[in-house]
Amino acid sequence: PRYPDTALITLIVAGCDLNCIFCETPQGDVLPTVSSLSSVQRALESMREGASGVYFTGGEPSSVPWIFDALAHAKAMKYRRIQMQSHAGRASDPAYADSLVHAGLTAIDIPFYGANAEVHESITNTPGSFERTCLGLRNLQERGVETCVHITLFQSNLHALSDVIALWNTLGPNAGYVQTSGEVGQPGTYARVAP
Repeated sequence: PRYPDTALITLIVAGCDLNCIFCETPQGDVLPTVSSLSSVQRALESMREGASGVYFTGGEPSSVPWIFDALAHAKAMKYRRIQMQSHAGRASDPAYADSLVHAGLTAIDIPFYGANAEVHESITNTPGSFERTCLGLRNLQERGVETCVHITLFQSNLHALSDVIALWNTLGPNAGYVQTSGEVGQPGTYARVAP
């Protein structure tokens, strides 16, 4: 409902540069059938008639080595809104942020699990990820990308909700939302992390 007339493309990727407590992205030796550029291009072409926007989710779209090609294909097909859900950490590098925008990215949906590194990184299990996400958000905003932020609530960050919303007020995204975790991860994960 947040994104009407939008083609949803879930990118199956082998691994991620974060290690979030809830994630189902395969890590290590587990290699699923991963998405290919050609399959994503075909999906973009088949859904174009009924959609004015495209939303790439995953896994982590920035982990896909051909993400710029996928964004450029969506741009060439005249999708008006080209969005991805990403932790935005790679966009902390200004050149990477430039490349995303040049390829066609117009919007991004970024998770914030806490209002500081301690809480955020208790979810991501990745030192430095909070700072990179904040910087990536700012870099993309400076380049005209529409930003949406969200928090997924877990036992370990439920107490931080008001602080996260206060942080969002300082970051100035275009939109934000709150969600609770559903059945996630390996068996037993939900019972361990759910708020």
